[in-house]
Amino acid sequence: MTESSEIRSYLAAGADTSVSVAELAALWQMTRVTVCCTGAGHLASHPKLPARIRGAWLTALWQTASQQAQSGAPCPWSPPCAYDLFHNTQGTFRGGMDFPKPFVIEVGRLGADLLVDLTLFGVAGDWAGEAADGLVHGLRSGVDIQGTRRPLDIGDRKIARANGVPLVDLCQGAILRFDTPVLVRAGDEPHARPASLLKSLSNRISGLALWHGVTLAADSETLDAEAEALGAHAEWHVAGRPAPPKARHSASGYARPDVTVGLLGDLWIPAPSPLFMALLALGQTAHAGGRAALGLGRYRLLAPAHIGTAIAQE
Repeated sequence: MTESSEIRSYLAAGADTSVSVAELAALWQMTRVTVCCTGAGHLASHPKLPARIRGAWLTALWQTASQQAQSGAPCPWSPPCAYDLFHNTQGTFRGGMDFPKPFVIEVGRLGADLLVDLTLFGVAGDWAGEAADGLVHGLRSGVDIQGTRRPLDIGDRKIARANGVPLVDLCQGAILRFDTPVLVRAGDEPHARPASLLKSLSNRISGLALWHGVTLAADSETLDAEAEALGAHAEWHVAGRPAPPKARHSASGYARPDVTVGLLGDLWIPAPSPLFMALLALGQTAHAGGRAALGLGRYRLLAPAHIGTAIAQE
């Protein structure tokens, strides 16, 4: 575990150990905190619920953080407080991009109950206990739902760890089936350009690699060039046609009130290289596009030969 104010040092040290994307997939670490909120399952379809949960969680972590971390400075404690790790900016990589936050929040429904999954990546898993306690406290204290703070009853809480992400052969093509809207931006403008989505995914995985103490051997120029080449032939499909960048609802009823929430559909990618096959596999755990830490851009990776089976099962 990193010590005190050395979170940034840990991230910087990752640049000294280069690995391939396939090697990164083998050492990928995920720690999942799952909290079951009794009788709140109907809230799962609320499009802003993950953001509201993050706010409640970070508020709870702030209350037990050091004064330095509360003000945005590095935490001097050993180990540093979770608020410093999960809220404060830890520096930049790749020419000025902020390090991605090492977590993803997802929500789902199990019968009448709400399931909240908080997945921590790499070394962030060392703070799982503090993160889990903060999540429970935040949910019990109340989540802002349409201007009303609603306390949630906690029925269960679990912490599980997983290592490694299996790779699949996608040489005949890949389909990214998005289960939550994916947001792609160029500056402040949302759009649906596949190459931009693939570039942002490679940047996200490259940043999360440093939370595992390593860096990708493939440089940004190589990744960007391949993303452009793949994106030039990739296609969006919704019910057999390109997905328009406008408001719509998914078949499951997930609301997208405006374009800033993103697109739902399938992104078809022809013949990705082994490098991008691994990136796409990792993206299933980390999500793609903007606001990925808030559950947007969650997708399943399918091979074209399996698309009919996947549709039939839904």
